Amino acid sequence: MADNQAILKTLIQGATVELFQSYGIAVAPTLQNQPLPKTVDDYVGGYGAFTGGGLNGTLGLLVPKPVFSLASLEGPRIINILDWTKELTNQLFGRIKSRLAYYQMLLRGDIPSALEGKSLEMRVAASSPFMTVHFRSIRGEVIVTVAGTIDYSKFQFSSLIMAEAGDIIMF
Repeated sequence: MADNQAILKTLIQGATVELFQSYGIAVAPTLQNQPLPKTVDDYVGGYGAFTGGGLNGTLGLLVPKPVFSLASLEGPRIINILDWTKELTNQLFGRIKSRLAYYQMLLRGDIPSALEGKSLEMRVAASSPFMTVHFRSIRGEVIVTVAGTIDYSKFQFSSLIMAEAGDIIMF
């Protein structure tokens, strides 16, 4: 089980670094087993529920607002920070889902929601994630949480060739 926990954490770390890198934002995993922040005034949080393959729960993404200013975006930089947080959470889920497919854990996810202010503070205070992964950036700490249940015995590596982001799949 400990090995599978490490695998899951590594998959989340890789997916998160890759996601932020795609927007020109450098993040790096930090020491683990850190508590969630006491105050999230400067954060926006995205949350999406998922189910399947022995893993059921919620994926959370907490991003400090100053991190968004680091993004390399095409076109005008006027963005709705809540909408973008939902999109980042959705993209993170997709990347994690693709990686977990190699371990025979096929997941389905709901459309994420985004919170800030008092709503986010209450959500963080009420959460009890079984995994929290912290990342440092030059503008604050990005945090990924996974809450719910997991059956680590379901992790079965397979060498199936999976489609990558951008691949065309013929039906």
